[in-house]
Amino acid sequence: MEYREHYCYVEPEIRLHYIDEGEGKTILFFTGFSGSTQGFFHQIEYFKKSFRVIAVDPRNHGKSSYSPRGNSYAQQGRDLGTLIDALGLDHVILAGWSFGAYAVLNYLEQYGTDKVDAFITIDNPVCAIQEDPLEYRAGNLDMLREFHFQYFQSEEGFRQFIIKNFIDGIFFMNPPKDEYERESILNTCLHLPLEAAGQLIVDGHLSDKRSVMADVDRKIPCLHYVAEYRAAEGMKCIPRDYPNSEVVTLGNHMMFYEFPDEFNRILDAFLKKHNLMPQ
Repeated sequence: MEYREHYCYVEPEIRLHYIDEGEGKTILFFTGFSGSTQGFFHQIEYFKKSFRVIAVDPRNHGKSSYSPRGNSYAQQGRDLGTLIDALGLDHVILAGWSFGAYAVLNYLEQYGTDKVDAFITIDNPVCAIQEDPLEYRAGNLDMLREFHFQYFQSEEGFRQFIIKNFIDGIFFMNPPKDEYERESILNTCLHLPLEAAGQLIVDGHLSDKRSVMADVDRKIPCLHYVAEYRAAEGMKCIPRDYPNSEVVTLGNHMMFYEFPDEFNRILDAFLKKHNLMPQ
């Protein structure tokens, strides 16, 4: 799906690419590690009928500028703040997929919830590295160490990481067999430069935003999508730690892409329940 392209400068030589469709109350989707705005085309098409829908490429992702600096989720949170201010957004619904949720949580930590009406987390534990396998987590330190030394030392290693751990790993319940689709997803992921990828994979896995999430949980409606491969942990730990949040389980890591109808139905129901639909 092709959309009109928009850009916003967050630094003098660094601009973010974003898609901006529809009118009214805003839902903003922030993509995760190595993703791009194009992954959200099902959500854009569905929600643009009632909302203004914005999808953002972080720096070094998609069609946004290359930057050798600022490859952290704290900086992505600041970039998001600059974009929200530049577009004059208010009463926005923020949705972060995967490590993109850390960008949103960093925004909320730095700027608060004054301009935000709801937070949607799409399959991302708010503390990635934990040693207890019964906790909702991305993994442990041994896993991160293996990732760093096995996959993030060369371009070919990074390519194998995307194929083995993402496309044929956690992304889908049924990995795409069509070679064109597989190559398209692979090329999108590999657009992220190796050096930035190495910084972001460590920064994301070492992120711990439990205290921020607890504060946000008390202030605004929150919805957590949890992939089925870690549903048991997510469905236990999120209600325990964030009692005001809602939790659903669906598909695998890219459930919004693989099962868009169900994903959109759940989000639509959440927005209606909390009176967040446009008036």
